[in-house]
Amino acid sequence: MDLNTPALEPSTVTGDATGFAPRSADDALNQAWTALGLHAPSSLDWPLAENAEPATALIAAPPAAARPSGARGAADSGTRQAEVRASASTQIPRPPTRTAPQVAGELVDDGQDTMALHTREAMQLFAGRQPSANAQLAPIVGGRRAAAAVRALWYLSGNDNPYAEWALISTTAALESAANAIAEAQSACEQHMERLRSRGLNLRVQSSRRPAQVELGFSSPYGYAIAELVLQFDAYMRVVKTLARKGQLSEDEWRAQVAQVRRHARSAFELVVRFERYLNRPQLRSLCRADLLPTADEAARNRVAAVTQLYGEVPHDVLVGKLRPRHSRRRGRLTDAEVRLLENLTRAAEAPEQHAEAEADSDVELL
Repeated sequence: MDLNTPALEPSTVTGDATGFAPRSADDALNQAWTALGLHAPSSLDWPLAENAEPATALIAAPPAAARPSGARGAADSGTRQAEVRASASTQIPRPPTRTAPQVAGELVDDGQDTMALHTREAMQLFAGRQPSANAQLAPIVGGRRAAAAVRALWYLSGNDNPYAEWALISTTAALESAANAIAEAQSACEQHMERLRSRGLNLRVQSSRRPAQVELGFSSPYGYAIAELVLQFDAYMRVVKTLARKGQLSEDEWRAQVAQVRRHARSAFELVVRFERYLNRPQLRSLCRADLLPTADEAARNRVAAVTQLYGEVPHDVLVGKLRPRHSRRRGRLTDAEVRLLENLTRAAEAPEQHAEAEADSDVELL
């Protein structure tokens, strides 16, 4: 081996990935490989560095001895470099593309809500009765009509309407009172069945073979409270009818009990409809707390005068926001300044009445 073979000089030409002399020194490179007794390496023989990416090794071109010379060699080399770059672009791992986080959409029902009713009386309580064509039968407000009315009041509460909030509070109290009345009546029937069970007579509560599946499309939470009341009445009817059909209550007894219990539920339904009948009219639909302030315009004062004549004055705790409905569309609470202004307004309205009562008491003392 000739040790005087000239050493390879680093290339000064830009763009040569090997770091060796340009293609004009091909003969010298071939002589060097021959002097060492080695064959010219191909791209498959090119060693890979430890832990190197395969694409990186492909980009590192083989020595010039393995390249063809001349114009054809330049063309083949350009084609080979294009293939290497294309292969490398597909093999080098790319960081995942970052996308903006998605915002969760509005929740919707995945299906239809339903309730199962076993008795005809419960179905009638929910459906109510439409007025007859000859006006011989008066209409009866049912749970479906009450749910529509309370939905309208719920929407009006979003306009900062104190009378709508008063109606929602009153509706909740009426529904709770009706539920307590039904629970007491059902408890009395169950205690009667327990006494029979203690004597050895075990009565099973009857149920329908095909309960009616009533679809519910309520938009307000109060509609589901009405549905719960109807279901509670249905459970009571199953117990009281079981006692009647098995000889424990006469026909007149169980019908009288049912009429008394049903009256509480219908009273709650009629209450919410009375509020909605006028508050949801176009003349009063825009009523809000600002209408009660001294700075209100004439149209606002007319609305306040009309609603006061229909329903009286709204309770003080409801007006100042101390007493709120269980569910309301009004966002936020009244500020301290608004509460003080409304309280001063209430005191100013109560002052003439207290003065008149004081004068009446003094006249009585003089007599």
